[in-house]
Amino acid sequence: MSKTATNNLLIPYREGNKWGYCDTLGKIMIDCKYSDVGQFQDGYAWVKETYGWQLMNNEGKLITDYTYESPSKIILLGEKLLVANNDIYNIFKRKRIEKLKVQKIISSYLIVSKEFVKFPKNGRRLDYSKYGVLNAIGDFLIGINYDHISECDSHQNYYDKESDVLPITPRDNFEVANINYFRENKKTTGKLLLVAGCWLLVAE
Repeated sequence: MSKTATNNLLIPYREGNKWGYCDTLGKIMIDCKYSDVGQFQDGYAWVKETYGWQLMNNEGKLITDYTYESPSKIILLGEKLLVANNDIYNIFKRKRIEKLKVQKIISSYLIVSKEFVKFPKNGRRLDYSKYGVLNAIGDFLIGINYDHISECDSHQNYYDKESDVLPITPRDNFEVANINYFRENKKTTGKLLLVAGCWLLVAE
């Protein structure tokens, strides 16, 4: 049995050694079949079964296709995406966006990474990551093809590689400029991007 509470408030409830959820009147809304449960947050809660923790919505449906050793903070990103344990879930599809990991949340945008593997001529396996920026509906503002994306304090610390004058002003959202900067004591060419009022340094 699973129903959405009419007052949108679901409270952890135990029968014997199993947990479920009831409403404020004590009526069971989600059956007591879990070994542990957490509080609902923005319509979602962690529940624990034999093999680990999963996320459930307030209709009693599991939205994660993966189990975790421990629960984490639940972060809603717009109406479509949810972040948990650095994984990204499509709420409507109740499915994890495979192979993407959250590195940083900036307003309603995500700096994400993806793991890759290649085998050079010497035969040794090489694991590496590429980075991109995802918006709240799951579209890429920056594709997964950069070696480095990080937040920086100010665009004034960098210089245009042609004229040494940076042509970006804060009103130019999403405008990109080519710049030179130093990373690990090496001069590197990159780009600056303004996202939700924050400057991002992007480099290949």
